[in-house]
Amino acid sequence: MAALSVESNSAATSLPPARAKRRPHSVRYYLILVALAVSVPLVGLAFYVSTAYDWTVGGAIRDSMLNAPLRRTQWMLLAAGLGCIGLGVLCAWLVARRLCDSASMLRGAATAMATGKPVTALATGVREYDEAVAAFASASQTLGTRARERDRAEAALRARESELEAVISRTPFMLTRCSSDLRYSFVSQGFADLLGRRPEDIVGKPMIDVMGEAALKTILPSVARILNGERIEAEAEIPYRNAGSRVVHVVSTPETDENGKVTGWVASMLDVTEQRRTERERRRVEAALAKSADEQTALYEFSNRLYRAESLDVVYGAAIDAILRALHCSRASVQRRDKQDVMRFVAWRDLSERYRSTVEGHWPWAADEPNPATVCVGDIDSATMSEALKAAIKEEGIRALSFTPLTSSEGALFGTFVAYYEAPREFTRDEIELAMHLARRLGFAVERMEAEQARQLAEQELRRLKEKLETEVEERTLERDRIWQVSEDLLGVSNFEGYFTSINPAWTKLLGWSEDEIRSMHVSELRHPQDAAAAVAARAQLAEGVPTVRTENRFRHKDGSWRWIQWTMTAENGLIYISGRHVTLEKEAAAALERAQRRSAHSQKMEALGQLTGGVAHDFNNLLMIVSGHAQSLKRRLTDPKDKRALEAIQIASTRGESLTRQLLSFSRGMPLNPTVISPAEAVEAIRDVISGTLRVNIELSTDIPQATWPVRVDKSELELALVNLAVNARDAMPEGGLLSMSAANVTLHPDDTPEGLAGDFVALSVTDTGCGISEDVLGRVFEPFFTTKGSDKGTGLGLSQVYGFARRSGGTAVIASEVGRGTTVTIYLPRSFAAVTVAPEEDAVQYAAPAGATVLVVEDNRDVRAVTVSLLEQLGYRTIAVEHAAAALEALAFSRAISVIFSDVVLPGEIDGLLLARTVKARYPDVPVVLTTGYTRGFDSEPEFPVLRKPYQISALGRVIREALDSAQGKNKALAG
Repeated sequence: MAALSVESNSAATSLPPARAKRRPHSVRYYLILVALAVSVPLVGLAFYVSTAYDWTVGGAIRDSMLNAPLRRTQWMLLAAGLGCIGLGVLCAWLVARRLCDSASMLRGAATAMATGKPVTALATGVREYDEAVAAFASASQTLGTRARERDRAEAALRARESELEAVISRTPFMLTRCSSDLRYSFVSQGFADLLGRRPEDIVGKPMIDVMGEAALKTILPSVARILNGERIEAEAEIPYRNAGSRVVHVVSTPETDENGKVTGWVASMLDVTEQRRTERERRRVEAALAKSADEQTALYEFSNRLYRAESLDVVYGAAIDAILRALHCSRASVQRRDKQDVMRFVAWRDLSERYRSTVEGHWPWAADEPNPATVCVGDIDSATMSEALKAAIKEEGIRALSFTPLTSSEGALFGTFVAYYEAPREFTRDEIELAMHLARRLGFAVERMEAEQARQLAEQELRRLKEKLETEVEERTLERDRIWQVSEDLLGVSNFEGYFTSINPAWTKLLGWSEDEIRSMHVSELRHPQDAAAAVAARAQLAEGVPTVRTENRFRHKDGSWRWIQWTMTAENGLIYISGRHVTLEKEAAAALERAQRRSAHSQKMEALGQLTGGVAHDFNNLLMIVSGHAQSLKRRLTDPKDKRALEAIQIASTRGESLTRQLLSFSRGMPLNPTVISPAEAVEAIRDVISGTLRVNIELSTDIPQATWPVRVDKSELELALVNLAVNARDAMPEGGLLSMSAANVTLHPDDTPEGLAGDFVALSVTDTGCGISEDVLGRVFEPFFTTKGSDKGTGLGLSQVYGFARRSGGTAVIASEVGRGTTVTIYLPRSFAAVTVAPEEDAVQYAAPAGATVLVVEDNRDVRAVTVSLLEQLGYRTIAVEHAAAALEALAFSRAISVIFSDVVLPGEIDGLLLARTVKARYPDVPVVLTTGYTRGFDSEPEFPVLRKPYQISALGRVIREALDSAQGKNKALAG
């Protein structure tokens, strides 16, 4: 019988039908065998039944012939019948088995065929089944061939897809495919990377969810055109939700179905944001270069025309042309200040007579304003001027303008030039500086031209007078020479240009210069620069006809020092006659007296403010002690997290209050210090990270503290607080960023160097910022408590007061210098210490628990504070006795020897305060240690003679100071006993 073989490998090749060992038979053949096998036993059974029941086999057999062997015959027939039955059953079973096996093989072939496995054609022994299996094998081979072809096609397709995906991912173009319902059906990796997402997170999502509403609104007009079948190529700036605003070049091609209906579109996008940004920057740079070239050309032509100018009209015309070209304005004018201090138009371009007559005399500075700055009006509507003036300017078609002052070499304002613009605009710093540069050149040219004209007039006048004076010279020369030679006052003659034409010998005696040297120098070379304005004003008074003018200023000695001189001047015939008296000693005495009065007033003001703030801080510290102490006690008993958070908020608030009172007390010099000798370089380096943490990222911190800086003896924590306060103030002064510098120098002060009159060796610790600076009118108040230039929600006004108080308590002072727009420098002067630097002890991890049987006598006049203190001590394991004044404390000591330590407030009612109580206990009961606590006291110097715990205090600090006092007392007793 043939067998059926089924291979499990789907890739195996089907084999051709194998040759059967015997010829297969039909199912009909096996049915005949089954019929024979069934009929034979039936015939045997019929014989047996017929004989057993006397049935005759044939009509010729007589019954008598069968009677004799009947019994034997019956047994034989029974055996034959049984044998036939067995043979028939066996044949039927064999036939049924063969058919069952063939059917199983056929079913296996059908199953393999159904699962896609290859089928091999083998003989089953049944012809019909063999034909069916052969058909299955042929079909399997065909399907296998097709499957392999399909697999090869799919593999090639996947390879092409991978190659296409690799190409798409490497190209700068981003591809998307969208359906008409505005959903993504495909996105390239580049587009997904742009949005910071994965492609599979985008496909199938609505465009509004992926791009954002703003981006979708931007592209909706283009989407409508695409859905109408239009191919679009455009460049747009799209505000993506996650990627921000990007400039993309998009080519969108619509897709249609077989009916021509648009079902979606394919978009190819190229991100050109950086290219456009680069192009804009290039155009900006090119425009700036072109503008700069135009400005430089204008300046060059202006300078050239000024050099060749022969009159003021030519100077003004050159100025108008330079202003129009360099400042890119539509119109311009030059105005000069007349003798009545009214600004008059002297040159203009494209301004109507009506406009000039309306605005003439209006200018943005005071007549005597020194070094005025350029005033720019970016929009007339927002300018601070009268409505009538605004209307006249707007009627002229002017919407923006700038006033640039013209000043003399001495800084006096004598005119202005104005640039006009037809549209509102912003004025840049470069434009303002360029305008000031033009103003300086114009002012110099005007002064030079006027001086030249005055010189020519003076020369003419001198020539006229020469003939007249020659006849009088000889008569007066002898008399003048006698007075000239013997006078101790400075006598001389000067012209209005500032040169001395004649001086007496007293000049050489007082100033050290020879007569020829003085006559060759301009008066500004001898005069102190700060006194120039007063001198120029005095000369102007003489020019206006004032008969006698008196002034005083400083003249430079040949050795570089300065001499104060009081001048009396009169003018006649174009010359100035001068008499000067030396008053340096009187000025120095007056200055010394003024400094002494200023220092005294400053000290009195600071003392009064200190007393006020110290008293406030004392009461506030008692309140904080009550809040903080009860919070510490409750924290140990509460278990509800909400209650714990509330207590933590209370403790944080009390800590902030403690910081404020600490700053108040530092200013008022009412807080005991714990001074140690430290190295400024090491102290600043130790808190560098803390200071950096208080600054913004746009502020650079620079420290320059040399190791050779002298040591100082100060409270290290107060020094750190002062530096942090200065760093915070500097940070707030530099919102746009800047540089914060910390430096130190060894200096020797003289009494006149500081308002407090300090003298000796000091360390100058300076903190400098490049911020907005402080105006002169408020600079003198910055050290006052609660005074601040910040907003009400940005500062307490205690930072600089803490710095000043710390410096004064440490034996030094603090000074401040500032310039608006340039920055501020605060310098802390600390006295030099000649002791060795104190080495900080290592941290002690010992728990300060109460020793057995220890009793603390608590002396506190405030009932609530006393209750809190007792509660904290009992939590530490101490027994307590509480009294409210010093007399009760002494009485308790007299009646009880069980008191181990006294814990007393410094400020107590009655004649005996806490410090006096401690001294009394030390004298009467030397074995009983005393620990003081205070929120404010002026009874301590820099080294308290008893341990002092500042209010408000934590339970850990209370336990430490009490235990240290007990241990110190026990150590002394053991030493005495030994």
